[in-house]
Amino acid sequence: MNLEPIALADSSEECPGFFVFRGPKGITQTLDLSPQYLETVQRKTHLEPEKKIMFAVLEDAVTCFQKHIVARDKIGMRLFREAEEWILLQGKGDWHFSFDNICETLDLNPGYIREGLLHWQDQRLRERDRDRIRIDRSRFASRN
Repeated sequence: MNLEPIALADSSEECPGFFVFRGPKGITQTLDLSPQYLETVQRKTHLEPEKKIMFAVLEDAVTCFQKHIVARDKIGMRLFREAEEWILLQGKGDWHFSFDNICETLDLNPGYIREGLLHWQDQRLRERDRDRIRIDRSRFASRN
């Protein structure tokens, strides 16, 4: 299934979590990875211990990815880079805790989630760049 990210459904800066995709025949679908949704799924679903660990790994990676995307300190930048590398690494390989394996074990489409996170990343970085331009312009204007 080829899904094309088209918009963020929620624009909160910390962790928007909602992604809208256009699927086959123009049908739109929303992916909810907000912390509230993840907590609800975890509470409602009686997961066996292995799946609980996998869910926690996925949740931590998404949190690190979103929380530290614009980090300036070494620890934050490292956490973001590690999460990003793990999310972007495609294929199952021999590693049980790869992004793809975890998603598929939890009945999630890894490509769908990966595209949603990349779309969110692009939007967040654009917002950051717009904010920087505004700050630079205001500093220049105050000097004149």
